[in-house]
Amino acid sequence: MKIFITGATGYIGQRLTARLLEDGHEVHALCRRPPEGSDFQHQGFHFHPGDLRDFDSVVKAMKGCEAVFHLAALAKVWMPNPAEFYQVNVMGTVHVLDAAVACGVGKVVFTSSAAIYGSSNGTPVNEGDIRRLNFFTDYESSKFIAEERIQSYVRKGLDVVIVHPTKVYGPGILSESNALSQIIRRYVEGEWHIIPGNGRMIGNFAFIDDVVNGHVMALEKGVAGEKYIIGGVNTSFNDFFSRLKNLSGKAYVTFHLPQSCMMLYAWQEELRAKMFGIEPKITRPWVKKYSHHLACSSDKAVRELGYKITPLDEGFGKTLTWISNELNVIY
Repeated sequence: MKIFITGATGYIGQRLTARLLEDGHEVHALCRRPPEGSDFQHQGFHFHPGDLRDFDSVVKAMKGCEAVFHLAALAKVWMPNPAEFYQVNVMGTVHVLDAAVACGVGKVVFTSSAAIYGSSNGTPVNEGDIRRLNFFTDYESSKFIAEERIQSYVRKGLDVVIVHPTKVYGPGILSESNALSQIIRRYVEGEWHIIPGNGRMIGNFAFIDDVVNGHVMALEKGVAGEKYIIGGVNTSFNDFFSRLKNLSGKAYVTFHLPQSCMMLYAWQEELRAKMFGIEPKITRPWVKKYSHHLACSSDKAVRELGYKITPLDEGFGKTLTWISNELNVIY
């Protein structure tokens, strides 16, 4: 099958591209610059220069393709012009959908984020839950708006499925979107000692291979207009680091960084960004997210797609082995 993909150079996108090529598909990727790495040297991979904001380049790259994976998004913590989140994440998605219609594509899988659900209150959120809180970030709100636009295309007959990855970790490029693996690596190297807030907030941690499988399953079995949370294990940051200590054999000292301190640091980062245009490492809206639980349920994906979840200890073990073998980190 000829498959068009955006975001092929991102954390999930790169792993998905490798999987599609391994499965024998022909992959056509829209990228702003030529991608690097062995995965992109495959004879079945085709690079098309372009940008989501340029509709013509999207159509040109998508011509002849039978399916689409749209993963590309602006997911930074801050932008000098917040309107760019809308331009890339909403209008870029509209361009992909319009191109899919123009090219007669059979199916589109759109990668959103479980962050659009806001927070959980004792019960893991599922695809039917309605957000009760204001959006914390421009990224979240832009993803939500993009999903609303998608439903209008579904009503017109376009087959689009939405997947919601949670907090993803595991082998792969150490990009901004693979922050958890960077934390794991830095902990193993003795460079990370912080547990956000009181460490008791619940998050959902998904192994990268599961998330890639979830994308493929969504293409094969997903129902038009439906949403699927492709997540992992619900647990606290305290448990996250406790397991990491046990599995790595490294009992480094960790300490809880109060949210008030995190907010102060974020305020300083925002001030520096405003004064000097330097991208902040974190912002206050992102810090606020740490004061909310976000437990998620992937029951729907398990039931309807055949999705499977890797236990946290198993996923950590594979990640630690990768860090040791591929990144030459001795521990």
